[in-house]
Amino acid sequence: MVNKRKDALLAYTDEETYRLAGGGAFEMRTSICIAAATEDQLGEVWFSEPIPIYATTCCITTLYQQQTA
Repeated sequence: MVNKRKDALLAYTDEETYRLAGGGAFEMRTSICIAAATEDQLGEVWFSEPIPIYATTCCITTLYQQQTA
């Protein structure tokens, strides 16, 4: 998301998403929506930690609002 790889994120099929990321994988769709809606924004990952028991990851990111002239 913060690396502006929207096309790569959108290329995942349902099957690939589940196979690569497990039962919690479909939360990725929220991230894909955010990536598409904020494609021109700069951001930073503050925290990312896998939570294997839930087959997901906890991630805290920020997007910076750009000033317009």
